[in-house]
Amino acid sequence: MNITVNLDNLKSDEREKLLGLINKASSPMKEEFSCVKRREDKLTWEELGEIIEAGKAKEFFDGKGSISVEIEGVGTAIFDIIGYDAEKLMDPGKHSMTLWMRDLLFEEMPFSAEGNNKWEDSDIRKYLQSDSFIKRFEPGFRKLLSPVYKDNGKFPETYDVFFLLSKEELEGGYEYINTEADRVKVDENGETDVHWTRSAYRGNANSAWFVSTSGFVSNYNANWAFRFSPACVIAR
Repeated sequence: MNITVNLDNLKSDEREKLLGLINKASSPMKEEFSCVKRREDKLTWEELGEIIEAGKAKEFFDGKGSISVEIEGVGTAIFDIIGYDAEKLMDPGKHSMTLWMRDLLFEEMPFSAEGNNKWEDSDIRKYLQSDSFIKRFEPGFRKLLSPVYKDNGKFPETYDVFFLLSKEELEGGYEYINTEADRVKVDENGETDVHWTRSAYRGNANSAWFVSTSGFVSNYNANWAFRFSPACVIAR
């Protein structure tokens, strides 16, 4: 997993501890990630968990950062960090990072083939919560995944491992999503494409909100097939 870190923002004792962890992780490992500043260093998923648990993740990543995760059938996927301790967890004593997949790497699918705009019952939500989807992610990453409670407006709250961002979350709900450009996604070929949110359009029961190629949020029939960009939370 590749991540971006500014070591200069750490206190001297924190920097020494981090470098000590890096030295320990220099031997071959089955699951490891790279800490990048001017060179690549190695840390394990377990060590990332320790940084999150200590409440030091925001300092470690110098705010907005990213990590890479291996996904079966996809390869390496980049997740951008969009928030720290920003979620409603089952265990409020844990620290967390909210991650959003940078590119549109999964095939397009309807929000709901039946045209239902309720996130709780959507085809995309069922797919994202399925064991077959979750098990595609590398084991070390899966161990840090934390289901979270998500607000769905007029519809019931859901408890999700992976989820789509809501219209409200895209319009000021996270610290590191501030402009329409921050919402724009590209596919595996580098071409911009539209992608679903999890929000229902309030005017009827069969339309859902999506993000256009310019980053503007609009709505369309829920039975239409668009790409989607999963978000998730890792916590400890």
